[in-house]
Amino acid sequence: MHATVTSKLKAATFLTLCFDGWSRAQGSDHLLGFTAATCGMAVFLDFKNTTDRKITSAYMLEQMDLVMQKHGILDKVAGIVTDTPCSMQGLWRAIEEKYPQIVAMGAGRTF
Repeated sequence: MHATVTSKLKAATFLTLCFDGWSRAQGSDHLLGFTAATCGMAVFLDFKNTTDRKITSAYMLEQMDLVMQKHGILDKVAGIVTDTPCSMQGLWRAIEEKYPQIVAMGAGRTF
């Protein structure tokens, strides 16, 4: 399975990196999940346990960088989609400043 995912990621011209946070209903145990999507394919890449971390734009950018490096997709990511809380809106600005070739947006955001 890993070999199939890796070969599909390498074959893709462009990817969209999607990520979101999840927590239990009780508010504990928080995770960030990362998925790559391209025409006809979406694949789960990684998750980060963030239960004991303050979730800031800088921290999310750092984690996003690590996931892109781990999977060798930095040169393929054309867009990043997240949900829309204030921390993610700060992240969009940080992404577009660091990676001007990447468009960052929230799910449901329109042009």
